[in-house]
Amino acid sequence: MTPAAPSHDSPGPAGAGERVRRARAKAGLTQAALAERAGVSRQAIAAIEAGRHTPSVTTALAIAAVLGVRVEDLFGGESGRAPAVVGAPPAEGALLRGGRVGGLCR
Repeated sequence: MTPAAPSHDSPGPAGAGERVRRARAKAGLTQAALAERAGVSRQAIAAIEAGRHTPSVTTALAIAAVLGVRVEDLFGGESGRAPAVVGAPPAEGALLRGGRVGGLCR
């Protein structure tokens, strides 16, 4: 039995890449033109479309702006919505703990 081809409408990099490719084609732009207008390399656009790279928030917003679509429509999954944060909200008056993400702060 032959394995099924991956769905390009599923959430995640492959689905997002296909949505970027379709929006770019609809806008009549080449990868190079989209890259130049969004301020990234053509190789970055190719990697995003191929599902090999997930863009930063800044890059995703720039691509969506150039294409004239909402970032959620490109990178939000099948529903076109960003995934929800899971978990119960803190109780009224609860103390929240701060933290940091990423490298060291200096």
